[in-house]
Amino acid sequence: MEILAELLQAWLLRRTMSTLHMQTSDIRPPSVLQNTLKYLLGLLESTSHPFDVVHDFIFDRTRSIRQDLTMQQIINEQAIDMYEEIVKFHITSHCKLARYSGKSDESSLYYLNMEQLMKCLLSLFDMYDTARRSKGVIKNEAEFRSYYVLLHLGCKIPTMGNSLSLWFCRIPFSILQSEEMCLARTLLRYYRMGDYKQFFSTTATGASHLQSVHKH
Repeated sequence: MEILAELLQAWLLRRTMSTLHMQTSDIRPPSVLQNTLKYLLGLLESTSHPFDVVHDFIFDRTRSIRQDLTMQQIINEQAIDMYEEIVKFHITSHCKLARYSGKSDESSLYYLNMEQLMKCLLSLFDMYDTARRSKGVIKNEAEFRSYYVLLHLGCKIPTMGNSLSLWFCRIPFSILQSEEMCLARTLLRYYRMGDYKQFFSTTATGASHLQSVHKH
């Protein structure tokens, strides 16, 4: 098994190629992409190397997975699941990299991670919109849209698309009324009002682990 893992890791390292040089035969099918992602995310809690090194390795290769999905124009439940897992990776990294943000190199990683998190979320939302036209309600949509709102809690967010108020206008009413979105909007309101007592009290009683990451 160790040899197999080493071979897979070596193969993953060779995947950092530009789309300009990528051939049709280089593009991995969804089942391979999903297995690759599972392997990569299994490395997230590794203690063999500093987190910034592990993050950099996973960061490049999850971006390559997204690249393959885009080139194949795959928008289905499997692709959405992969995007959601990649978003979770960037959210976890957002918290951990924040601890190193005082150092210039790590600050750059922190910003790049935030930038990719935003891009992943916006791409995921486009996939939700496309899938909803044929399937109706998407299982985790409210949860992941709430993360986008929580990213506005004091973070320096890269400029992506419309302002938050205009973004709310485009969200389906059922999503706006969901428990996850109501919580996110309540936390954002308390934060902007400076009512930190209510903010932390609400966070402690109502936020999931991933949502709690944003209060750091």
